[in-house]
Amino acid sequence: MKKISALCKIDGTLKIIKRREFDLCISTAPKGRYFLTLEKIYKKRSLNQNAYYFAVVVPLIRGGLFDVGYKLSIEQTHEYLKEQFLRQEIINDQTGEIKIINRSTTELKTVEFNEYFEEIIRWADEYLSIKIPYPNEFEEDN
Repeated sequence: MKKISALCKIDGTLKIIKRREFDLCISTAPKGRYFLTLEKIYKKRSLNQNAYYFAVVVPLIRGGLFDVGYKLSIEQTHEYLKEQFLRQEIINDQTGEIKIINRSTTELKTVEFNEYFEEIIRWADEYLSIKIPYPNEFEEDN
């Protein structure tokens, strides 16, 4: 059976958007037991997050890496950070083979992008001895 999905809203009660279409799918589903999951929808990373990342974070990391011997471009620095913090294992279901890929920052939700940013800040402080300001700190200083 195919998966049945529905967009919904919760504000004390569950409201299914396009309820008639959802009910039609349910009415044609085979009888049986099912597992229902609700998943919160988060927005993709914001344009402001992305702009701050490439205008402030990546250049500061690039400078820190330069100081320890890595001469990287902005794009190479971005790839380096993805390698460090956005690695993901993918498993071939048939062979069990494991491959490592780097997630793209374009697929990160706003919350995930903030977590990525936090990891970079801690790492930069510990390993490169550089302080990366938060956006509100950066705006206050300039």
